[in-house]
Amino acid sequence: MAETVGVSERDLGTVRKIEFTSAMAPIVGLERDEWGTYGSYGLSETFTLCSAIPWSAPATDRSRTSGVPLPGMEIQIVDPETGGCLARGEKGEIVVRGLTLMRGYAKVAPELVFDAEGFFHTQDGGYFDEGGFLHWTGRLSNLIKTGGANVSPLEIESVLERYPGLTACVAVGVPHPTLGEAIVVCGILAPDGERPSEEAIVETLRGTLASYKLPRRVLFFEESAVAITANQKIQVGAMREAALGRLREESVEIAGHDYGASG
Repeated sequence: MAETVGVSERDLGTVRKIEFTSAMAPIVGLERDEWGTYGSYGLSETFTLCSAIPWSAPATDRSRTSGVPLPGMEIQIVDPETGGCLARGEKGEIVVRGLTLMRGYAKVAPELVFDAEGFFHTQDGGYFDEGGFLHWTGRLSNLIKTGGANVSPLEIESVLERYPGLTACVAVGVPHPTLGEAIVVCGILAPDGERPSEEAIVETLRGTLASYKLPRRVLFFEESAVAITANQKIQVGAMREAALGRLREESVEIAGHDYGASG
């Protein structure tokens, strides 16, 4: 919609609520974050939301947490390896059971889907704060393991939201012989924007993130070269392969490892 010819001339005075990160936000004149649709957590397997915070809560509260479990729903944080329940403040995997949880996947035995207590393991990372509010920290399957530490791509990507010259960015981990994985940020260039510099992006991240979370390289891609899903999300796996291909093609060296020489 934001790319529609003449959109800035349309009467959008009836728009009341919109994501602040939406490309439509500046067009409708939204100057501060007020009405985002966050402040909740859920997935297809829970028939949309299983935790939420009231829509009337301040934007700062809604952007800070994923709310509290809805009536009839139970959410726990467990150790991804042992399955043991974790205390408030400890980060682990989000597991859920309750009234709206699916009965199972078609043609898959229930014991392969739910644990012995009936909880569904979401493969999402998160924790409960001291006030009992859920915090989602990203997909555990997409965590980047670098130098012995786990880094959430979401933590990097959230800093670069609406970065000038980019329509989106994806943080991925590429194989590295000593680090395990090296962090690479893939920036998707805006069609008509000014191309940002790798140094400026790293410097922006340096002001917010710990040093071990900083990318070793920032690569730029045209929108036409990016694979997307049916619901318009960037395919992380394909993006990782594209980044690895670029590193090999340009024979980039990261922490002593030459990707061109590795084949």
